[in-house]
Amino acid sequence: MVDKHLLKSILARVPLLSPLCEEELSLLSDSEDCLLVTAERGELHVGRALCILTDGSAQILSSDPDRNVVLRTLTPPDMFGAASLFSDKGELSRIITDTGATLLVLSEGIMRTLLERDRALMYRYLSFLAGRVEFLNRKIRCFTAGSAERRLALWLAGEQKEHFCLPGSLTTLADMLNVGRASLYRAFDRLSAEGLIEKNGREIIVTDRDALLKQYE
Repeated sequence: MVDKHLLKSILARVPLLSPLCEEELSLLSDSEDCLLVTAERGELHVGRALCILTDGSAQILSSDPDRNVVLRTLTPPDMFGAASLFSDKGELSRIITDTGATLLVLSEGIMRTLLERDRALMYRYLSFLAGRVEFLNRKIRCFTAGSAERRLALWLAGEQKEHFCLPGSLTTLADMLNVGRASLYRAFDRLSAEGLIEKNGREIIVTDRDALLKQYE
């Protein structure tokens, strides 16, 4: 169970769940299916649950254990597990944390209860899942996009954040995008020269995401 005031402050930052009414918040805070969990460094296993990152960071990796392709970097209050919640296979993605993390975990049971009683939440949930499909389609495109500049541009736009850090070294990113390291350096230089991004070490600022997509999508 989670203190109601703490729960409300966490969910206030999550568009999917922030509109929940006081009765629904009480239902969550009193439920054993709603827990704050502290995870150590390594791979996260939460089963069928919707998880909200409240502290630390994590990465969503491709399902291939032999090739760690980073699909998305998570920082608070990002979520994961929305699709796995209703999958017969359980967890659909690999989630790792290099820092350790604190998660608000909403298990399948409590989420089913909320979705069955709140139609507006159900429609927001479906819209969220559609957005995840769109995100994955964009990720797939960036791995087959042709030039190094286009692959990098689509990958950066796919992060859906203006300010973030690269999930690893440039060598790791070059391998992930299947481009040469020198080509990746040139791609960063070109996007920077065009005023679309700023790069300082691993720190990236996407200065104009719309222009980035317009030029390279």
